[in-house]
Amino acid sequence: MDIIFDAELVEARRRRAIAAGDHNAAFLLDIAGRELAERLSVVERQFEQGVELHGGTGTAAREAKATGKIDNMVRVESDPTFAVSGEDITVAPLDDVPLEPDTVNLIVSPLALH
Repeated sequence: MDIIFDAELVEARRRRAIAAGDHNAAFLLDIAGRELAERLSVVERQFEQGVELHGGTGTAAREAKATGKIDNMVRVESDPTFAVSGEDITVAPLDDVPLEPDTVNLIVSPLALH
């Protein structure tokens, strides 16, 4: 099978970006998070458990949670450095989704394949 994404290179670039600490560099994630929350706000369903998969900054998770449509939101990231101060995250590789069947009813993954 042909390799579509070089996971090690993607991961190295994600770590480098977060280490640089330039919050302006995440402007696309900020836009994606706001748009996701805007779309979620008009959905009439309430989600008990949401997960943000490899969202990098956590903006999508925070914006989605702020809509009031999600009771509990957790983040899955490939490295602990993606957590903000005091935040607990689940650490898993980009190609692994450490979720049990039927335990989550909303998954967001903003720009994870870009």
